[in-house]
Amino acid sequence: MSNTDKKSSEEVDLGQFFKVIENFFKYLFSALSGVFIKIYNVFIFSIKLIIDYYKIIVPVLLISFLLGVFKESNSKPLFSSKMLVKTFFDSKFQLIDNLEYYNSLIINKNIDELKKVFRIEKVDIESLVSFNIQPGLETKNDLLKGYDKYVKEIDSSMTELITFDDFIKNRELVSGNLFEISVVSEKRDVFKKLELGLKKSFANNYSVIKKQKRDSIITIKKGVIRNQIEEINKLKQTYIRVLETESKNSNLNLAFGQIPMTEQISKTREFELLNKEIELKNDLSLLEEQKIIVDEFYEILSSFQQSGTKYKPLTTNYKVIYPLYSFIAFFVCFALFKFIKYVKNYD
Repeated sequence: MSNTDKKSSEEVDLGQFFKVIENFFKYLFSALSGVFIKIYNVFIFSIKLIIDYYKIIVPVLLISFLLGVFKESNSKPLFSSKMLVKTFFDSKFQLIDNLEYYNSLIINKNIDELKKVFRIEKVDIESLVSFNIQPGLETKNDLLKGYDKYVKEIDSSMTELITFDDFIKNRELVSGNLFEISVVSEKRDVFKKLELGLKKSFANNYSVIKKQKRDSIITIKKGVIRNQIEEINKLKQTYIRVLETESKNSNLNLAFGQIPMTEQISKTREFELLNKEIELKNDLSLLEEQKIIVDEFYEILSSFQQSGTKYKPLTTNYKVIYPLYSFIAFFVCFALFKFIKYVKNYD
C-alpha cells in the first residue's frame, strides 16, 4: 500500500470517528432538550390551570389551609427522645424485631401486651406513638474496621470492585453494632420509664448461646495459657537446680582462654523463659479484659433525656399538607376530565 493510500485511509477513519461523536452529541442534546421541553410544558400547563380556574382553586386552597390549622390546633403535641446503644453477640437482630413488634402493638392498640413489656401505667402506654431505630454515628475508624471485616468475608476477586465508599453507601441497618433508638410520644416525661422494658429487648436464645460459646472459648484459652505458665515455672525450677549444681561443682574448668558455654546457655534460656512467661501473662490479661469489657448484650452510650423535645414531622404540618393534597387532587381530576373528553371526541 502506498503512502498516499495509507494517509487517505487514516483520514477516512478519523472522519468516521468524528462523525460518530457528532451524532452522539446531537442525540444527547436532542434528548435533554426533549426533557426540558416536557418540564416546561408541565409548568406552563400548571400555571395556565391556576389562571383559568383561580376562582375555584383559591377558595379550595384557603379552605384546606384553614382545615389544616384547625387540625393542628386540635392535635396533641408530640415529643421525642433518643437513646444511643451498642449491641454485642448479635443481639441487634432481636432488638430490631422487638421494636417492629412494639410498633405493631401500638398500631393495633394492644395496650395490655405493651403494659406487660414496659411495666408502666396505662396512660403512659396510650401516649406512645412509635419506636424507630437507625444506625448510630460511627467514627471513621469504626467504619474502616467494618469494611476490613467485610472484605475478609467476601470473595477475594470482589474486593477490588467494592470500594470503601461503595461499602458505606450500601450498608444495611444491621451492618454495624451502634444504633440510635428514638421514641415518639404524646407525653413529654414518659421516655425514662421505657428504659427498663427496652433493656429486655436485647437478650434472646441465640445471643445467650453465642455469649456462652465465647465464654467457653475464653475459659479453654485461659486453661491452655495457665498450663503453659506452669510448664515454664517447672523449667525455671529445673534451671535453678542446674545452676545450684554448677555452683557446687569444684571441677568446673576455667582455664585461660576457655569460655564457660554451659553458664552462657543457661542465662540465655532463662531470659527466653522469662520473656515467654511475660507474653503468656499478657495474653491471659487480655482474655480477662475481653470478658470484662464485653460481658453484656448491650451497652447504653447515651440514655433518654428526662424530658423529650418537641417533635413535628412534615406529615403533621397539616396547614401545608392539606392545601398540597387539595391542589394535587384538583390537578388529577382536571387531567382525568381532559382525558375522558379526549376519548369521547376521538374519531
